[in-house]
Amino acid sequence: MKVIDWKTASPDARRAALARPAAETREEVFRQAANIVSAVRAEGDAAVRRFTAQFGGASLSDLRVSAAEFREARASLSPDQVAALERAVKTQDALQYTEPPYWFYPVRQSLGAAYLRAKRPADAERAFNEDLAYFKNNGWSLWGLGEALSAQGKDPAKTREALKVAWQYSDLPAGQVLK
Repeated sequence: MKVIDWKTASPDARRAALARPAAETREEVFRQAANIVSAVRAEGDAAVRRFTAQFGGASLSDLRVSAAEFREARASLSPDQVAALERAVKTQDALQYTEPPYWFYPVRQSLGAAYLRAKRPADAERAFNEDLAYFKNNGWSLWGLGEALSAQGKDPAKTREALKVAWQYSDLPAGQVLK
């Protein structure tokens, strides 16, 4: 997989990394998306690998991210990056309400995870609780809250029970991506 060091990449390299071919019309976008979804449903991981190479320029032998890669990414978070996540939460909170929301997922989940990695479990608990106030029974935030409570020596039993209910139909083990 091609890895780009965002800190040292030039503005042109960053733009090139994020560039995507533009479709001619809205109908063309929907047609292309429908073709991709159909191919992934029919071919599974083989289609995902093909489209990853086609659109992302990466050739993947495995779609899984190793535990070592997650540990390395966790260890690389600086205080400035945690501060950037804190600003992102404030920005996300200031956005006008829409359905669906403008964002892919709540940034508070990343902030809570960053606090956990920075050994700030009380801050992580607050971030995950705030997220759950917006998105009740969110499995990722329930998992993070349980980790934050455990790290402080608090009993996470109620949170773990709520997580079991929220996560009961998931095809991934709870916390797999955040671990």
